[in-house]
Amino acid sequence: MLQHETKLAKQAREVFLDDIASQIHGRLSPLEAYESLEEMRIHLDAMAAAYEELGLGPYEAMNAAVAKFGPAE
Repeated sequence: MLQHETKLAKQAREVFLDDIASQIHGRLSPLEAYESLEEMRIHLDAMAAAYEELGLGPYEAMNAAVAKFGPAE
């Protein structure tokens, strides 16, 4: 069950990052886009880990991190 929830959390993160990637496509160089997305991924994972320490499951924690990060616009 936890493994499935972890997989869903990663999928939720990647959907969010894909939304951002589609918006920055053409605005940044490929390297800048990659670096920006990687930095966002690191921050999302850190926020999700903090929410998990507070007792949320992986999927709930990632959704909370994405919500805290703000809309993908």
